[in-house]
Amino acid sequence: MQQSIASVWMKVRGEKLENWREKEKLKADKRAEDRELLGRKSSEMLLCVSISIHVPLCQCS
Repeated sequence: MQQSIASVWMKVRGEKLENWREKEKLKADKRAEDRELLGRKSSEMLLCVSISIHVPLCQCS
């Protein structure tokens, strides 16, 4: 009886740990994706600003 309770407890803890690791990986992937998107937006903004300096009627959004 004692051994089965311990094995169930270990199984539950293992599942929780695996779930936590998956969530942390998803969060890290999301942060990396957000950083990449921000970098692209910043690059586009800098390009638009540099174009508008040379061409005052820039239609960049």
